[in-house]
Amino acid sequence: MIPFTVVDLLEQGQRRWCERTVLIAGSESLSFGELAERVERFAGWLHAQGIGPGDRVGVTLEKSFEEIVVMLAAARLGAIWVNFNIHWNVEQVRAQAEDCGMRVLVTGPSRASQLFTRDWPRGLEKLVVSGQGAVEGNGQQWVAWEEAVAPLPPATRRPVETDLAAICYTSGSTGRPKGVMLNHRNFIAATQIVAEYLGNHEGDRLLSVLPCCFNYGLLQILTMLLVGGTIVLHRIISAADLAEALQQYRITGMAAVPSIWTPLTAYLLEMGGVFPALRYLTNAGGRCPEAVLTALPRLFPGTRLYLMYGMTETIRATYLPPELFEQKRGAIGCATRNTDVFIVDSQGHPCPPGIAGELVQRGPTVAQGYWNQPEETADRFRPCPGLDRIGQERFYWSGDIVRADADGILWFVGRRDFMIKSNGIRISPTEIEDVILRFPGVVHAVAFGAPDPVAGQVIEVAVQADLNGIDLAELRRFCHDSLPAYLHPRRLHLWLGWMPTRGNGKIDIRAVVDTLLRSTPDSSTPDRPGLFA
Repeated sequence: MIPFTVVDLLEQGQRRWCERTVLIAGSESLSFGELAERVERFAGWLHAQGIGPGDRVGVTLEKSFEEIVVMLAAARLGAIWVNFNIHWNVEQVRAQAEDCGMRVLVTGPSRASQLFTRDWPRGLEKLVVSGQGAVEGNGQQWVAWEEAVAPLPPATRRPVETDLAAICYTSGSTGRPKGVMLNHRNFIAATQIVAEYLGNHEGDRLLSVLPCCFNYGLLQILTMLLVGGTIVLHRIISAADLAEALQQYRITGMAAVPSIWTPLTAYLLEMGGVFPALRYLTNAGGRCPEAVLTALPRLFPGTRLYLMYGMTETIRATYLPPELFEQKRGAIGCATRNTDVFIVDSQGHPCPPGIAGELVQRGPTVAQGYWNQPEETADRFRPCPGLDRIGQERFYWSGDIVRADADGILWFVGRRDFMIKSNGIRISPTEIEDVILRFPGVVHAVAFGAPDPVAGQVIEVAVQADLNGIDLAELRRFCHDSLPAYLHPRRLHLWLGWMPTRGNGKIDIRAVVDTLLRSTPDSSTPDRPGLFA
């Protein structure tokens, strides 16, 4: 059977590996057959509510069996799943539920009660509540998860690969989240591409620590449905807990982001650990600090290390083959198979090696556009006229500035919309952050431009220190010794506590910058002691 839709992946698994375990959460497990049965029952209930092709079904739950069942059940009906970040506040959930015209939302008791105390989202017909706890609200508008079951008529329409499968909300440069529209073909192509270069097979046991509302986390689920492997759903408590899970479940592969790798490597450098089953590790969502990249091969000898890069709008774009990890440490690699990526200037003409430009991508994983945002869609999903005959096809313009080295390997430079312009010079924050992350004790660094009446913008940097802390005066001297003069930060901010994340482990750069711009004194005012240097 050739899978064309996400539903095909599940049904293939049910036929080929019905009794094999596909999901583990704590002491509970589900086989392929049991998962398919749960999906069928919830899809039957949705069908009884009138949910059909193109309708939006939402879910905002902690990592669980139920979260995965909701997405697959919506797909079974040709409906569209919308998985909201569990860390979103109730107003964000309400606003995006209205934006996409959601009819059913599956959530926990606390979030359900919060929704009943606010203006009810327009168009939302029913809540399904999963989990223990009282719900304070209209009993006619919600139903318990255990009661949301019904038989699914056998003749129910099935999706085709060009049907939308999901709307994935991602942060926008205007502050309004953008709903990325992905169809079944996008997900199937990405799943096949990733499973191929990772060498996934039915013996794999993946540790799922990333949220499924992000494609990086969701692909772990889909690749195991494709090859017949097992996913262990795990909520991280600490680095020690994560290391224990890798051993306890005999994990063969794990995907994570820098804010997970940083504390894990620090813990293992101190406490040690042996993981004989581990076959590969992957990183995406940002560049790991140099100290982490140096430590990973020592901590996980014999394990294949993949550095990857992608966007919600394209799911996956590039990866660095593990055999190049040491030679090209920190690079984002080369295009995945069945994908074209190019580095182009503002007119869409290819940049020569060594010259930075915007990354554009074409291929079967490129999304269909943004929900209800035609202007944003037209800006980002458009032809690239400088690319000769293929230039009139549809490309995704990423906004990411990238350069290729002499070997054709790609390196991330920075974001177009986070670029700093100081004294007429365009500066990538990454140029500064990569150097500061080499300073002992720095865990995270965020460089940004602060308004200045003379220079236009001046460079400021927020740093998060490890438990031993850092001396800002020493860090300033390090910056002066290690960076060219035009990249010297005007101010260094010591971020107290943990920097905020966007729920997927990535640092919420916009939140960090906005906080500091609101609290930073005017450039003519002396720095406040203890917070700035």
